[in-house]
Amino acid sequence: MMMNALTLGWLVILALIKNFYSVSLHIPMTLRDLNPTATEGSCIDIKCDVTGPISDDNDAYWFWLKDAKWDESNADFIGTVIYSTNTALRPVSPHFEDRVKYIGSLSSSWGTSYNSSPKPRCNILICNLKQSDSGEYSFRYKKGSHKWSTKPNVTLKVTENPCPITFENPPAVMESEQITLTCSTRDAPKEVSAEISSKNIREGHSVTLTCLAKGVPATNISWFKNDTMMKAMSTLAEWTITEIDASYSGEYRCKAQNKHGTRTSATVTVDVTYAPEVEITTTSSEVTEGDKMTLTCSVKRSNPQLVTYTWQKNGANIVDGQTFVVDTMKPEDSGSYTCTANNAVGSGSSPELQIQVKYAPKDVTVQSQHGFEVKENKSLTLSCSARSYPQVKSITWMKTTDGKEKVLKENNDQYIIQSASPSDIGQYSCKAENDTGTGTSQKIQINVKYSPTEPILSMADELTENMTTTITCTVESFPPSQPDGYWPSNNKLQFTFNVTSAHDGLYTCSATNTEGPNTSKQRKLVVKCQ
Repeated sequence: MMMNALTLGWLVILALIKNFYSVSLHIPMTLRDLNPTATEGSCIDIKCDVTGPISDDNDAYWFWLKDAKWDESNADFIGTVIYSTNTALRPVSPHFEDRVKYIGSLSSSWGTSYNSSPKPRCNILICNLKQSDSGEYSFRYKKGSHKWSTKPNVTLKVTENPCPITFENPPAVMESEQITLTCSTRDAPKEVSAEISSKNIREGHSVTLTCLAKGVPATNISWFKNDTMMKAMSTLAEWTITEIDASYSGEYRCKAQNKHGTRTSATVTVDVTYAPEVEITTTSSEVTEGDKMTLTCSVKRSNPQLVTYTWQKNGANIVDGQTFVVDTMKPEDSGSYTCTANNAVGSGSSPELQIQVKYAPKDVTVQSQHGFEVKENKSLTLSCSARSYPQVKSITWMKTTDGKEKVLKENNDQYIIQSASPSDIGQYSCKAENDTGTGTSQKIQINVKYSPTEPILSMADELTENMTTTITCTVESFPPSQPDGYWPSNNKLQFTFNVTSAHDGLYTCSATNTEGPNTSKQRKLVVKCQ
C-alpha cells in the first residue's frame, strides 16, 4: 500500500512538471526588433506579434512593463507600467501617461487569426521619448491563474537629439484670417573650436583668441589655460590679450555652454616669443694681474633658443661665444664688459659689469715743477706719482749718497727740501705701495747750486831755484767754478813749474761760478839761491 502511494505522488509531480513545461513553450506573443534606437523627442513602435492560440480573453487583462523584475514575495513581475488594459489593478506610471498608445490589432482577433498572414499585432507606440525611457520593455498577460510574459524582451536606447524642434502654438483665429506658425530648434553647443589670431606671438603685442561654437540659445564662453579658468566671457566669442607676456604661454581651450549642454574645444597652443634676457656671471669682478678671468653670458630667459653671443668691452665688440676667457689679466683689461645674445625675435644685452684688475704700483716717478736743481737756501718740492689699483696707500722717500741709501720720510707723496744746502745733494727716489705690492722709481740726481767755498792753496812755503814744484788750488762749488787760469777739472787748479827767483812772492787763488766769486788766503813762497 505504501508503494502505491509513493508511486502516485511521483506521477502527480511529473504531471505538474510536464504541464508547466508545456505552458512555458507556448507563449503566444513574440516581440520583434529587440534592440531599437530612437532619438529624444521622437516616437518608437514596439513591435509585438500574436504567434500562438489564446483562449477566450474574457476577464483577461494585459499590460506593458519597463525594466520588469521578478518579485519573490508577490510571485509576480514588478516594474514601471507604461500601458495597461486594467488601470485599476495595474495603473500607468505618470511618467508615461498620455505618451503611450496601443496600435495593435483588436484583442478579439488574437485567438482566431494567429495563423493568418499578416499575423495579428500587439504593438504599442511611445512618443515624446526621453533619454530616461531607455530600458527593457516586456508584454505581460493575465487571466486568473493563467499568466505569462514575453521573452526575450525589447531593449530600447534613446539618444540625445542634436537638434530638437519646437513649435509655438498660435492663438485661436477666425476662419480666413492669416496665421503665423513658428518652428525653432534648441540644442547644446556643437562644433566648438578655438583659434588664435596669429601663430607668431611676440611679447608686448596683442593676441586675440576666438571660440567658434554653434548652439541655440547662444552659448556662454569660458577660456581655460592648462585646466585653470582664465576668462569667463558671457556670450563674447573673442578674448583679446593686450601686451601679452610670457606668463600667457600654455595650452588653451574654450568651453561653450547653454542650458542644453556643454562642449569643449580641442586645445590650441599659445607660444609667446621674446628676445633674450642675459646676465654676466663670474667668480669675482676684481682680479689680480696675472690671474685668469672667465666671464659667462648666462641666459635668464629666451624663446626661441639663442643663436649667437657677442661680447663688448667699453662699447666695442671684442669676441663671439657664450664664454669669454683671458688667461693672463693685465691692467689694460680693466673696463666695462657686456654680452649680447641674439635669437629669431631680437637681441638682449646684459647689464654692464665693471672689471678692475688689481696690480702693484707701476710707472713710479719722481717729479718737480722747477727741475732738479735748487739754489742754496731755497726750497725744492719733489712729488711721487704712480698708477695702481687699488690706489697707493703709502709712499717712502729715499736718498742715496756715496752708494749709501737712507730713508728720509714715509706716508707722503711729497718731499720738500726746505732750505737747500750742499748736504742735500744726492740721488732721490720714492717707493709706492698698495695692497697688491710695491713699485720703486728711478733715482733722480738733485743738485744744490752754491757759490765757491774759500779756495785752498796747496803749495810749498820755501823752495830752491831750479826745483820743480806744483801749486794746487782746490774749491767746492756747483756749478763748477770758472778760474782765471788753468783748471783741469772738479774745481781744482794745478800749476807745475821750475822755480826761479822770480817766483818768490805772495800767491792767491780766486774762483767764480754763476752763484758768485771767492778768493783764498794769501800764501808766501820763498825762493833760495843755489
